[in-house]
Amino acid sequence: MVSFGVIEHVGIEGESGVSEQVAWNYQEHRGRYVAEALRVLRTPGVVVLSQPNGSCPVDFWHYSGSVPARWHSPRQPFLPRYREIRRWAHDADTEIDVRAVSPYGVVNFERIRAWWYGRLFSRAIRAWFSALRFPLLRALTRSPLNPFLVVQLRRRR
Repeated sequence: MVSFGVIEHVGIEGESGVSEQVAWNYQEHRGRYVAEALRVLRTPGVVVLSQPNGSCPVDFWHYSGSVPARWHSPRQPFLPRYREIRRWAHDADTEIDVRAVSPYGVVNFERIRAWWYGRLFSRAIRAWFSALRFPLLRALTRSPLNPFLVVQLRRRR
């Protein structure tokens, strides 16, 4: 099962493009979303959750206006972080393996390439995403240095 750019919109009461109003119980909503994905998952199977990384202070996917990026606090609740996804998965099933992987080949920077700095940046970020596939850098996939989080929830038995 693949969920691409959905979970950050679960538990949201309103979106203006500039700020998102999360429900007071958004954590509960997102936990139920992950639990339901795991409930319907075959054994063995994998759920892939992908979305902008809440730990990274720049969001290239949710913005309004003329600049194709949005700065935000890593504590802002709109964008999920790896540790939250891991907690929701383990709350649903303690036997689930949770692993962040490189977003290489998953994300394109189509909108940002309309800008001269975006064309330059998109090549650099693609190279960075490729580098995150190497074993020594894999831990950085769940860090603030990775703007797009791809998390695999794997049920082995």
